[in-house]
Formats: sequence, structure tokens, C-alpha cells
Amino acid sequence: MTQFNLRQARLRSGEELEEDVDVELEPLTLGGQEYLPDPPTVRAHLRVQKASTGTVYELGFRVGLTGPCFRCLRDTHIE
Repeated sequence: MTQFNLRQARLRSGEELEEDVDVELEPLTLGGQEYLPDPPTVRAHLRVQKASTGTVYELGFRVGLTGPCFRCLRDTHIE
């Protein structure tokens, strides 16, 4: 599991942190079927914004999934 220590950011209201981080992905289980991320570790863009009433988190990355098709159950790969 990938962790990011938000205490190090020390953001005040109105401030924003943007950083590229490596994220280790775990398999996704959906409908009793397991889908594997390809690649298992990706570079992601993290954005944390401190608002006056809370904190906004955004994490974006692209990854493929390999597993059975939900219609025909043949092995498939999607981006």
C-alpha cells in the first residue's frame, strides 16, 4: 500500500500542493472476478487543496486492467 504523509504538507486555507508520486496498485475484485493492474506501480499526479471548510484531494493516473470479460469471461485487457 502506498502512503503519503499529509502532515508534511502543512497547508493553510487557500493553499495547494501538487506532486507526482509512485502509487502501488492492488488487484481489483468486482463481481467475484479479479482484475490485475498493468503495470502494478504507476506514476500518479496528486493535488491537495486546503479549503476553508475542508480539504480537496485529487489523484489521477492511467493504468490497464487484465481479467475476464464481464460478458464472455474470456481474458481481456483494457486501458
